[in-house]
Amino acid sequence: MKVIGQTWQFENKPVIISTGTIVGPEEGEGPLAEDFDYVYDNIEINEKTWEKAERRLLEEAREKRWRRRASARINCNFSSAAI
Repeated sequence: MKVIGQTWQFENKPVIISTGTIVGPEEGEGPLAEDFDYVYDNIEINEKTWEKAERRLLEEAREKRWRRRASARINCNFSSAAI
């Protein structure tokens, strides 16, 4: 991978081999509700701060992705997440 400023240039085209989506109640009530892997009914998910809840959401989505495709963990060179 080559980095040019803020741009990443891959030698080979990236391929999505697995996904995991964990969301809060607002997303779960929207038009894409059926596309999410898990919808929490409380966005704080019993964590003391929003930052801890956000981290837990990302970790659970990552684990869902790994469970869905065990070989992804071995062959993954790059991972992306968004909140």
